[in-house]
Amino acid sequence: MDVWVAWLREAGRAAGTWPALSFLGLCVLVSLWHIGRTVAWQRRMLRVRMHRPAAMVSWRLLGGLATGAAVSAAGLGLGFALDARALALFWILLSLLAVFRLRLARAGMAAGLLALGQLALSSLQAPRPDGPSLAWLAWVMDAWTGLDAMGLLLLAGLLHLAEGLLLLAEKARFAHPLVMAGKRGKRIGAWEVTAVWPVPLLLLVPGDLSLPWIPLLAADSAPGGWGLLLFPVPVGAGARTAVFWPEDKARFVARQSLLYGAVVTVLAAAAGLWREVAPALPWVAAAAAVVLHELAALWNRWREQGRRLLYVHDGRGLAVLAVQPGTAAAEMGLRCGEIIRRVNGVPVSDRAEFHAALERQPAYARLEVLDRSGEVRYAQRARYAGEPHMLGVVPAPDGSEPAAFPSRPSMLWHWLTGKGLLEAKPRAAGTETAPDAAGAEKAERAEGPVEAESAAAQSAADAANLEEAGAAADTANQPETKKPSRRRGKRYPAPTDPAPS
Repeated sequence: MDVWVAWLREAGRAAGTWPALSFLGLCVLVSLWHIGRTVAWQRRMLRVRMHRPAAMVSWRLLGGLATGAAVSAAGLGLGFALDARALALFWILLSLLAVFRLRLARAGMAAGLLALGQLALSSLQAPRPDGPSLAWLAWVMDAWTGLDAMGLLLLAGLLHLAEGLLLLAEKARFAHPLVMAGKRGKRIGAWEVTAVWPVPLLLLVPGDLSLPWIPLLAADSAPGGWGLLLFPVPVGAGARTAVFWPEDKARFVARQSLLYGAVVTVLAAAAGLWREVAPALPWVAAAAAVVLHELAALWNRWREQGRRLLYVHDGRGLAVLAVQPGTAAAEMGLRCGEIIRRVNGVPVSDRAEFHAALERQPAYARLEVLDRSGEVRYAQRARYAGEPHMLGVVPAPDGSEPAAFPSRPSMLWHWLTGKGLLEAKPRAAGTETAPDAAGAEKAERAEGPVEAESAAAQSAADAANLEEAGAAADTANQPETKKPSRRRGKRYPAPTDPAPS
């Protein structure tokens, strides 16, 4: 009984240290900031909110606590030779990776780079810097060379396994639509599967308490016993897609995390157990953590190329980018990627036509929909006051969106300042188009050659009318001349030459 009381006191001491609490608060702040920035950008791009922030916050916090409990329970049988310096190094490297590229700021990449650095420093036997001005560098080298690299790598593998399970459990529940700028500037619809969980870990580290069992990685542990260390870690993943359904993309990202975590965990455990037998195993495990992370990113990018875009208008009707939960469209069973062909019997192809067709019959809505497999189905429902004017349908981008994600990856500065979107440039008011430009614009908007010819003819007629108006204006602006009088006077005979004498 006294042993369990001592362990409870140790857990309270580990959870109450200010460095651990600071990093835990930072983890929670990162998760909350990610949710807030996602919702704010969604409002700027689409003027809608897909999910309630309170639901997202509660899901993230509960998922992080469950993950922390599971990984901590697994860590009780392993035993990590980690300390507060390892926690500080891990967070410093995570921050540097986030500044360079956000997708690199993950546990596997950070642990792999730290393991490679620790192995390199041990192999090269770099001298320890001396001097007051280099005290910080000496601290970094001491912390790095004394790091349990394989233990940290094993912990990262377990975190990626937990991340994959969280993504499988969440599916596409909190995936959100967005607008992206294509390579040629065209606005296209896409979906993003992204999440950040704050995971508090209570790890078994060398200390002063005794355990009734021997941890798996206890070969090089301190003889004094064991203790607990609160090790908060942000766990997250993210991917965008314009060619897959969001639930399929979430499933693929989850399987990637599970596969990556399993490989890293097995290699790190083998390197920790059989380091003396195979000295190259730590190098293989550390390099695999870095290389496999980048290969997964390349694989994800390769799958997005050469496929048909799903969330763009293709002329068959109004393409649905998303459906707001709890709205009339959700009750009618509409899903993203479907195409609305007719509303109340009227063909529709854009927002204005959709809204006008709904207003023809305000009390009822009947939709003809092409589902994802191309089959026609009908959805109908009564309409009530106070419902969204678009029934909760978020159409695919048509070029009128106020902002869009750029094609380049977002940086940490963009997330912190909210300036990572491409803002639309409004046309200056009061500008008129020249006759030839107006004709070209009408011809570009025409869908067929007949409409293009009519637009060109209309442009020529406008030009002729402008020429006639200009000629009339020139005539009116000429100086007024005195016209001869039309008043008729008395007529006299014309003079004749006198007759010769």
